[in-house]
Amino acid sequence: MEVATHNVTIGAPVETPVSPPTTPDLSHHDAIPMDIGQTHGTGAWADDIEEDSEKKELITVAVMDKPSLIRRRLPQLFAALSATLGGFCLGTVLGWSSPAGPLLEKELELSEETVSWCGGIMPLGALAAMVMGSFTLDRVGRRLPLLCLAPPFVLGWMLLSFCKDAWVLLVGRFITGFCGGAFCTACPVYTGEISEKEIRGALGVCFQFMVTSATKVASGRSDVSPLGFARLYRGDCNHALLASVVIAARGRDDGWRATCCGPPAGILYVYVVGKWSNLMWLSLLCSIPPILFFVLFFFVPESPIFLLSQDKTENATVALRWLRGGANADINADLAEMTETVAHARARKGKLKDMFVSHAAGRCLGIGLGLQFSQQLSGINIIIFYSVSIFVSAGSRMDPSDCAIIVGVVQVLATFLSTVLVECAGRRIWMMLSMSGMGICLLLMGVYFNLKNSDPETADHIGWLPLLSMCLYLLFFSLGAGPLPWVVIGEIFPGEIKGIAASICGGTNWTLAFIVSKTFVNLVGAIGTDATFWLYSGICFLATVWIFFRVIETRNKTLDEITKEIIGE
Repeated sequence: MEVATHNVTIGAPVETPVSPPTTPDLSHHDAIPMDIGQTHGTGAWADDIEEDSEKKELITVAVMDKPSLIRRRLPQLFAALSATLGGFCLGTVLGWSSPAGPLLEKELELSEETVSWCGGIMPLGALAAMVMGSFTLDRVGRRLPLLCLAPPFVLGWMLLSFCKDAWVLLVGRFITGFCGGAFCTACPVYTGEISEKEIRGALGVCFQFMVTSATKVASGRSDVSPLGFARLYRGDCNHALLASVVIAARGRDDGWRATCCGPPAGILYVYVVGKWSNLMWLSLLCSIPPILFFVLFFFVPESPIFLLSQDKTENATVALRWLRGGANADINADLAEMTETVAHARARKGKLKDMFVSHAAGRCLGIGLGLQFSQQLSGINIIIFYSVSIFVSAGSRMDPSDCAIIVGVVQVLATFLSTVLVECAGRRIWMMLSMSGMGICLLLMGVYFNLKNSDPETADHIGWLPLLSMCLYLLFFSLGAGPLPWVVIGEIFPGEIKGIAASICGGTNWTLAFIVSKTFVNLVGAIGTDATFWLYSGICFLATVWIFFRVIETRNKTLDEITKEIIGE
């Protein structure tokens, strides 16, 4: 076998090949030794390495200072919870009539007619606030009008606390109704606009808990960008128990969430306070939430969406950084989405005449208005406004105030139960079940009051029936008649007329709320308590039939599919 050999002279120096010098790769300079400047000289290489090291250090510091998830969410939570106190304030206005009614008759010796006006005038104030809010929210902003509401709100409660004249009480009631209605118009809009889409729904539930008794999300498709709902619904409010619309969008392609509700927390607060307070202290304690709202909400910024709509980009950036955790927060994606939302809302702004240019729009409006009539003529406001008086008339063995508190607790529990159940079936099914269940409960209430007059002994054995009927009534209301009319409105109307449609339906709702709450006492005096409950029961059953024949199913359908079904294609 041949072996290759090399001749090497012992003692002679061995020559090793030398590679030409190469330029170091600065993209991986963290592996370069610290004395590289000494090894290769102190020329341009060392200067480049030093400059690149400084850049890397700045990037590292920026990453370290970027707000954590908790720090990013806390300002939004603070701002949203401050706003939700407005919902609590609305709840106190709605619940005041229940404990105050008997006190007005006992302490001030007011007539039943005057007491009915004290209950009924509140929705008129809220209606006026809705009309004014539709203009001020887009011109003045969200934050300033909300802060300006607190002083007159407190003034209204002071009038109800210390004045004895009937007309002054009506003025105070109108003022508190106006301020409460304005809160339910602006607070949901503000909350929806300042929140990240991942937590917007949860923050909407916070407002709903403060303000409403029936709630749930509608997950449907929409051609409107998420935050755009806040602008499309500006100034539009409904009260399921004189409810409000809370818009909570989850994402542009992930659907939207509307939470429609009434006021368990605020109403329950008034029911509890009313058990141990006279008229003066009841109203004084109701003035505390507006003061607390002003103190907390004073420290939050204006809505970035509104600032962008006014072309105040720099102010919007500052506000958004505050809401996202500080100066180092990454707001580029949110700012771009909000800018797109503002442009989209401007492009799709509809007019009143658009409601009547097609058969489809007219039928949609008919469905929306029919659902408002069904909701308010179901008698929900008489249950909330006059619960204590109803229990007094029923001659319940329990303290009427205790019964009202139980009703308030049921409202809170029904709110959360509805969030779990309402998406398990279609809108029509839940609304028909809700209306028919409410009709049965009101029918039983009428039976009890009839027996109380014709057979007191039998009525005494079933003294538990009014409380049970009212609790079940609120449960059925929460499952369908409360939230779903506004869910359907959000699903059947195209984006360019959705806000106008909600305004028309919202105004109708407040007007009907006034009629129902004002005329209850008059109906009881004219036809009796039993016949009054039977009247509302009959309306519930008629509404069930109407929903079956006239209201289409909208769950899991696109706007195009809904439109085709409405026009009969």
